[in-house]
Amino acid sequence: MNATLSIPNVVDSTYTGALSISVSLSFEPGRSLDDGLTTEAPADLVIPLANPARSREAGGSSNVTAPTSPWAAMAAGRKRNISGVMSVIGRNAVQARVLLFASAHQCEEFWYTNVPDALVNSSSGTCGGGPYRELEVLVDGVVAGAAYPFPTIYSGGVCPTLWRPLAGIQQFNVPPLTFDLSPLLPLLNDGLLHTITARVLHSGAKGVWYLDPVLLLWLGSEPLAGRLLRASRSPPRLVQTVGRAGARSFRVETRGTSSFDLAAELWPASSSIAVERGQRAPAPGAALVRYSVEGTLRASNANDVDPAGGVTNGKMESTTSNAAFDARGGMRVRHSAARYPYHVEESEEKDAHSFLLSGEVAYSLQRSEEWRSAPAEAATAARETAAAASLVLGWSVDMASRAAYNRSTGPDRKVHWEEGRATAIVAAPAACFSQELEAASGDLTHAAFKDGCPKARGRRALCRHFDACAAPMPGVNVPLGADG
Repeated sequence: MNATLSIPNVVDSTYTGALSISVSLSFEPGRSLDDGLTTEAPADLVIPLANPARSREAGGSSNVTAPTSPWAAMAAGRKRNISGVMSVIGRNAVQARVLLFASAHQCEEFWYTNVPDALVNSSSGTCGGGPYRELEVLVDGVVAGAAYPFPTIYSGGVCPTLWRPLAGIQQFNVPPLTFDLSPLLPLLNDGLLHTITARVLHSGAKGVWYLDPVLLLWLGSEPLAGRLLRASRSPPRLVQTVGRAGARSFRVETRGTSSFDLAAELWPASSSIAVERGQRAPAPGAALVRYSVEGTLRASNANDVDPAGGVTNGKMESTTSNAAFDARGGMRVRHSAARYPYHVEESEEKDAHSFLLSGEVAYSLQRSEEWRSAPAEAATAARETAAAASLVLGWSVDMASRAAYNRSTGPDRKVHWEEGRATAIVAAPAACFSQELEAASGDLTHAAFKDGCPKARGRRALCRHFDACAAPMPGVNVPLGADG
């Protein structure tokens, strides 16, 4: 196994920091939550799609032109998408997902503060494209799903002293977005080559998104056939108003909505029968599985901009439902919801010798999950015991930080003074866990946590399925002397 880590860093007379990094990889098999909801086995095939050095197949590969760098292979934007070509040679995929790792940089780093292209002013540093972004995955041009990216703010973002010592939400661990491609298995299971594409909608003309889509396939023991029942997509519909408060001051309000809906049937190819116009259908009594995925997205944003800075307020909300039902009564249903409210304020003042940078950020990651499942041939019993076989979990991470930073603009870059105050609150009631952190002037001043049921299924799901638990820190999020 080869693993590659790339962290571009500038070291010169101005930026003198050098990075020292240790990396460890830990692997563990999928395991049960001990609550009737089992974790499926690891995927049989893991196929990177953002690698133009070769197009991947389930059982083979072909060479194409190699990229100039790993970053070039993942760079996406207004005029470039990320695509990979693959095929399921055995026509036996029973489940498919794309994990999409995404991060925004350069003029897209603070995309939620961007203004419409017509209002871009290079002298003021504003970036274009407006404040609405969606990430979308397609199979041969058919939309498989869409999702909002979380407004991650990196460790130097807005004002460097905002993040000392409390890191921002997902600042050092940006998890992938999950897209369920199972309703498109009737397309993927034909043994032919298919193109899977990841793209950013409404990206600005400048800046870049690094997209790294990875396809996961679970394979069955025999070839499968199927039919796509529906695949509808309502693309983003944006409503935008612009009001001017002065020659160089204005307010932009933006609202956007979109949705998608897919459904399909899958059955053993040996149980197919011919129907009209050359189509295939399942024979009576075939082991039929029905997949469906549907989602809705809506967002709002208000951006006040003037030459000295800006104030941005907004929120993104999305819901997704995934379901699989088989002819013997088995079911797997998942409802997911996400809400990301944010407030970002920044200002900059300069004189002949120094500048003052001030910033304020208050934002939140709010998630909820509801799972229901039942084994095959147990439909009636499963419905009677649905409550016992369900997992309902909600959690949130809220952060508020205010800081200022003043330093010389001369060659010495002397820092005259800096200050910052921040709070971070993690709450997961169903997991019996909460944590409160406070910091001032670069020091942690308060840490309190409650951990009432570390072995409960909600806590285990929070940590294992959603990677929403921090590394154990005695006295901060685990009791002193505990192993976490």
